[in-house]
Amino acid sequence: MAQTCHSGLTIDATLMPASSKQIANPDVLWEIFSLLASFDQYNSQPLKTLRIASHVCTSWRQLILSSPLLWARIINVDELIQMTDDWRTEVIRRTGDAVLSIRGTGYRVSAKSERFIVFLLRDNWYRIKYIQIFLSSLSLHRPSVFSQILQTPAPNLEYFAVECGSLETGFPNNRRNQEVEGSEDLVVGGDSWTCHSVSFGGQAPKLKHFSCADLLLPPAEQFCFLQVVHLECGETNGEVLLNALAFMPKIETLHVHIIEDLPNIPIFSPTNIVFLPHLHHVRITTDTVWQVGLTILISLRPCPGFQLEFDVREGQGDITIAGGDVIKDVLSRFLTDTSGELKENTLEVKLYGDVFYMFTPDKFRLDFYCWNCVAPLIRILSIPQAAFLQATELNIDIIRENQETDEIIANFFSSLAVAHSLCTNSETLAYIHELSLGYPDKHLLPALKHLELRGYEMGLANMIEEFLGYRRDAYGTPIQSITASGLWGANLCNLERFDGILFRGYFGDTEVCYVCGSGSPETLDFTATAAQTEDPAIRRMEIDRLLTELSGEEEEE
Repeated sequence: MAQTCHSGLTIDATLMPASSKQIANPDVLWEIFSLLASFDQYNSQPLKTLRIASHVCTSWRQLILSSPLLWARIINVDELIQMTDDWRTEVIRRTGDAVLSIRGTGYRVSAKSERFIVFLLRDNWYRIKYIQIFLSSLSLHRPSVFSQILQTPAPNLEYFAVECGSLETGFPNNRRNQEVEGSEDLVVGGDSWTCHSVSFGGQAPKLKHFSCADLLLPPAEQFCFLQVVHLECGETNGEVLLNALAFMPKIETLHVHIIEDLPNIPIFSPTNIVFLPHLHHVRITTDTVWQVGLTILISLRPCPGFQLEFDVREGQGDITIAGGDVIKDVLSRFLTDTSGELKENTLEVKLYGDVFYMFTPDKFRLDFYCWNCVAPLIRILSIPQAAFLQATELNIDIIRENQETDEIIANFFSSLAVAHSLCTNSETLAYIHELSLGYPDKHLLPALKHLELRGYEMGLANMIEEFLGYRRDAYGTPIQSITASGLWGANLCNLERFDGILFRGYFGDTEVCYVCGSGSPETLDFTATAAQTEDPAIRRMEIDRLLTELSGEEEEE
């Protein structure tokens, strides 16, 4: 008896073997086949899976072969390029006129396979709904074909996620491919740099997700991005992007890659303001200049409380003090909380010679990796009423650069009025203690109760004792608990005098918990513990420590 499922297809249960009649309901079968035709962590080859299912019985085969939607959802180029030409053609034929979902990496493909992928995209572009693919190796050989595809209307396209790094090229002028030079969408910069833009012929009415870091948006006003919710693209000087964003009222997330700097750009004088009430996440990444990123930030008005990520890698030239002040002024508008309603749970700070890093989960991340950038950017820590000053848990590592930044950092620590937990290393803890002594009028980390030390360093027992004593005696706010790791060879019996401090130490695979002042200070003598332990790994570490000490003594002699 034939039955019709909700997709309109008919299945004849009499053609099914007894074992498969148990699920003869066509709607149930349709749902099963839909799951088989889905990409997930358990099914990386849905095309193969669906093909096997089609050989279970005649009735299953009838339903599967009569369902173009199933085949259209599983166009995986990684699978197809391993098959014969006839089978590839058959798979595409089975999709009928259904909208396509195309996935694949496209790595290590032959010239023959490349032609198949190129023609697959070109000939079916009008009915592609979803595309997530890597095109880099392909565009090396056929840039003009991909350029033409990117300028072609895409009436059904909803999701576009493409890695195509080689559409950005850096060949010298005398070696450039003539195909590339002839592209109308080509953008030419300094040092023989080129990049392509994308317009979809001004027609992509269903597009919601666009992700391609190496493609620029079209310089002319386009209405094909009206429905876009997520945008990841390349940008040169900020002007094109800001013009395009004005036509994206629904955008929620934005990731911009600054891929080239052009001369005479109005870095700090934006000419227009773009209001985007739904934009809640902005990320700006640059390997060249950071000024363009500021231009974009100055012009944006996202929704209140949006998340900001600003990444600068190997910026050209040093960041000057004046430049650092400009960065601080721009970021102040986004990081300041005048209402007092924004609360941060965790604040992570890393300050090294070439690294300035600040992070709060779901709120902001500043990651500068530039030559000597700490000193110019250090004033970001002094933004008044910054939301990050309300953090309760801190993860901070600082390598002291010079005394000129000491006062700013001391003020920063004294402004963290509600932080009760600090995770740090021994060097940073010693620096915080030094600042406490150097600025006795400032109460650094006034609410601190819990201290976690990563990688205890030998010889710092006295410094820790001084730190704990100063906080108890000078501040009147004693530490309540200490957690430390890497304790082999350490002797912390001097902490016994701090009654009530809960000490939790990790010694190899052993955890030691002790309440200071309990009358058993030998518990904190990890040299004795190391000598008595049966753990061979800890014994090995103790031997290595002794050998290191002996080696040092020999060098001194």
